[in-house]
Amino acid sequence: MKFLINILKGSIVGISFILPGISGSMLATSLGIYEKLIEALSNLNKKPIKSILSIFDCLIGITLGILIGVLAIKSVYSLFPIPVTLLFIGFILGAVPNILKSIINNKKIWYNFLIATITLVVMIAIMFIKPSASQELNLLSYFIIGLLTAIPLIVPGLSSAMFLMIFGVFDTIISDISNLVSALTTLKINEAFRYLPSTLFLMLGMLIGVVILSKLINVLIKEHRISFNYSVLVILLISPMNIIYSMYKDSKYHDFFDKINYVTIIASILLLVLGFSIAFVLDKKSSKENLNAELKEE
Repeated sequence: MKFLINILKGSIVGISFILPGISGSMLATSLGIYEKLIEALSNLNKKPIKSILSIFDCLIGITLGILIGVLAIKSVYSLFPIPVTLLFIGFILGAVPNILKSIINNKKIWYNFLIATITLVVMIAIMFIKPSASQELNLLSYFIIGLLTAIPLIVPGLSSAMFLMIFGVFDTIISDISNLVSALTTLKINEAFRYLPSTLFLMLGMLIGVVILSKLINVLIKEHRISFNYSVLVILLISPMNIIYSMYKDSKYHDFFDKINYVTIIASILLLVLGFSIAFVLDKKSSKENLNAELKEE
């Protein structure tokens, strides 16, 4: 049962990678699999097989989620972006009660409030960062971009798409990957080799960045869990505003906001409640399982 639940959680995270403005790591946090993924990724260079097996169920789910996202969810999102976004915001907010409970039950220390304030300032600042113009890239640039892309992949609350837009490389990266996939599916080998080096350098940078950053985050979680929870709580509460605001700023969604009606509002509220309920139940179940595991170890 636990295996299937983790596949479900991974699927939700995988789908989020396809949707603009949604943070996959944020959803992993709200669904209670973030720490598990971070610990496995941080040990990837030391115990690769054991690390992969420990999150194998989550990886299956993430892969399924990406496929579902590409084949179905993205099409639904293009037709109903506001209700679908509210569903995923519900997934994010579903973790708030348990995180808040862990903070309330622990001693209040001044630097935790400082960390929460800094996180708040950063999250608000992200909303007002304007995307840069498109940039031309060489192989070293692809590697560096891959390293930097590890930050939104690992740090909750940051969108990979938004991050790439800030550096002005979103269109270039997406175009290269799309062209590579298109060339491979149509067996145009020469054209595939044209885009393969840049994609490999990008993936190499991402892999190295993810492993390094996972190690840092893993240490932070283990040694400063309460401080980490303060930061996560702020991200959970501010992320929905970031997502909605980034959608509102995007010209391609203007028509949807201008033509919003009662049906859209009711559907959005229902999906928000559904997402919240699913995430809350799954997160609560994960908390109980983690507590039982800790008691067995003792």
